[in-house]
Amino acid sequence: MFKGVVLRLTAFNAVVIAVILIASGVATYVSVGRSLTANQQDALLLAMDSVSQRSLEELFHQDIIWSYGARESGAIREEDDDEHPAPFAFPDAVAFAVDRSILYPLGTQVTDVTDADVLAAALEGTSGFGYAGLSDDDTSRRVYIVPVYGNRGVIGAVQVSVSDHERREAMASLRKNLLLVALVGAIAAVAGGALLSARGLRPVREAFDRQRMFIADASHQLKTPVAIVRADAEALERSGLTLDTEDAQILKDLVDSSTFLGDLVNQLLAIARMEGDQAEAPFQQIDLRDLVRETIRTTTRLAELRSVTLTDNSSSHERLMTLGSPPQLSLVLMALVENAIKYNRPGGTVSLALERTGDQATLTVTDTGAGIPKRDIERVWERFYRSDEARASSDDGAGLGLAIIRDVIRQHKGDISLTSELGKGTTIIVSLKATN
Repeated sequence: MFKGVVLRLTAFNAVVIAVILIASGVATYVSVGRSLTANQQDALLLAMDSVSQRSLEELFHQDIIWSYGARESGAIREEDDDEHPAPFAFPDAVAFAVDRSILYPLGTQVTDVTDADVLAAALEGTSGFGYAGLSDDDTSRRVYIVPVYGNRGVIGAVQVSVSDHERREAMASLRKNLLLVALVGAIAAVAGGALLSARGLRPVREAFDRQRMFIADASHQLKTPVAIVRADAEALERSGLTLDTEDAQILKDLVDSSTFLGDLVNQLLAIARMEGDQAEAPFQQIDLRDLVRETIRTTTRLAELRSVTLTDNSSSHERLMTLGSPPQLSLVLMALVENAIKYNRPGGTVSLALERTGDQATLTVTDTGAGIPKRDIERVWERFYRSDEARASSDDGAGLGLAIIRDVIRQHKGDISLTSELGKGTTIIVSLKATN
């Protein structure tokens, strides 16, 4: 039981830490990407500021007016008294005519150096940033293009660019580092979660073990004296002594109470065994047909005493094997059939049907008893819970039977379900993995 709890807590911790790592990684990646992009844009604005107005006038052969982009960034500035100014102080600048032909540097193809969409927008008067590839370099470049205005409107555009290689390399390196951190974090989360969960549950497990040991020890200590009291009371009842009404009732109460205590002690011992080391004993191959036949044989006498008809409605009687514990599965069948008989009506029926459905062995136990109210169906699996109808019946019980049955079926990786209708009866279906 605790292994499953540790696994669930470990998985939960791992998922939480994974979500935190992923969210942090995405936030870091986006933040760094935006920062690098902003740095590129600042560099491009500075580069545009190095383009001289006189160089542009020589290229376009006319006087120019400060362009929209120039006014935004302070991009264009007049040269000092240089006698022979360079066409552009920035080496990677490109000048375009209004028809998109390149004025500088000559011999360069438009598709190699610019972002066509950003260039089109610049020639319409809107500056912008984009990406372009160069013919002599397969890496992309970050570009900034601003329009150039003459007396009659836009007469061209100027572009500056910086290599995008460093940014892409930095982002690729960041991705690798983030993945490495996530992997290491996931491993640490699983290992740390398992360690912390195991340590955190240790006091609970120790308390649980002490409780189980107490139940087992107390049950063992009570079993013998209760059995002696029951045997003595039954012997006195069979002795034929003539007792007055009050003494006879006291003797009957003594027999009934000792029987109840004996059943309760046996059920508590069964719970202690299932929750202890014995529950982890290796399973073996079991023929469920044999268990059904033996259960019917054993409970037939009880059914006759209660005037209940017990039938086997299985459509086939071939062997149907499963992997499990023979004592525990025998306990399940006996408890199911005994409950169906005890809470039945005189003249009622209890039917068993063992069938194979795909890879499942399905056992169905149906009775014609009083049924269980809908409000109690989910609670009948709780330990020590008894419905009002069960309390009102002549059969006393501790409310442990179905709880033990469900625990046994769960240990066998099976499934159990219950349907009931007041006045018509109850049906319980047990499914186990078939192995033949």
